[in-house]
Amino acid sequence: MDFSNEYYVRVYVRDTTTWKRLGWDGQAVLVQLLRKMDMAGVLDIEDMEPWEAVMLHCGAPKATAKAGVDACLREGCIIHRDAQLVAPRYLEAQGLLRSLVLRARAGLRAASLAVRVAILDRDGWACRYCGVDLREVAPNIDHVVPVSRGGTSVMENLAAACGPCNRSKGARTPAEWLL
Repeated sequence: MDFSNEYYVRVYVRDTTTWKRLGWDGQAVLVQLLRKMDMAGVLDIEDMEPWEAVMLHCGAPKATAKAGVDACLREGCIIHRDAQLVAPRYLEAQGLLRSLVLRARAGLRAASLAVRVAILDRDGWACRYCGVDLREVAPNIDHVVPVSRGGTSVMENLAAACGPCNRSKGARTPAEWLL
């Protein structure tokens, strides 16, 4: 098996109070969810309930999925927003920037993710339009001037945005959208 282009999930071995409060079901569900999330710490669950998504994606039995998801939501280890499960501060916890540097040194393509993280850092991990903390929701990168209107993917035309603002803005400029 070739692991050269795979990323790993960092799970701390220290038993924190939050970890202990999750109980066995919550601990099992959290570890499995972290394995299934994308590199931004997001799992799209569409129109499913969170526990149904855990059953589908993680193969957890119904009782474990329900109890585990309830514990993870209660302790703030995951957040259910829109049609997504989000792991708060996932990128920070994974040391993603260090991982990107190591991948780049290995000659792997990490440019698009590096640009995404650079934009989030530049914009202070806040939605440029409403100010919501993007560490708590799934971050989006918006084309300020939409590509369909001649906008390009240069840093100056990209902005950190939350999903609701990005979807609401659509193919409009900020001036048109805010009218």
